[in-house]
Amino acid sequence: APKGSESPRVPPPMTLPKGSESPRPRMRLAPPPTRSERRPPRLQRRILPKPVAVGSDSAGAPCLSSPLKTMRGPHRVSGGWWGKLDAAGQSVATARDYYYAEVEDGTIYWMFFDRRRECWFIQGRVD
Repeated sequence: APKGSESPRVPPPMTLPKGSESPRPRMRLAPPPTRSERRPPRLQRRILPKPVAVGSDSAGAPCLSSPLKTMRGPHRVSGGWWGKLDAAGQSVATARDYYYAEVEDGTIYWMFFDRRRECWFIQGRVD
């Protein structure tokens, strides 16, 4: 038979189980999740009004409120279009490596290493 001349397929009629009033399946609602099954709350990044400079140890790691546990990154930001202007009105290039740094007391800092100034800064923290 040529294409398009075939009759459309029709599904067989739906038969309902005895005692059923509707073709919708019966559903049971699951109990709400227990406290331990719930998603953890979303983390919020709290940004400081101005970055705070912090020192570094002999290995070049930032000196924070307690010993450094882990660092995640870098997330590199570079360029000049959003930087400050120098005295001549030229854009000063930005060159930063951003990290999430967790210290042993559980605090998570959002920080960056300014590659141009070779200095660590705390940009904020994560709650």
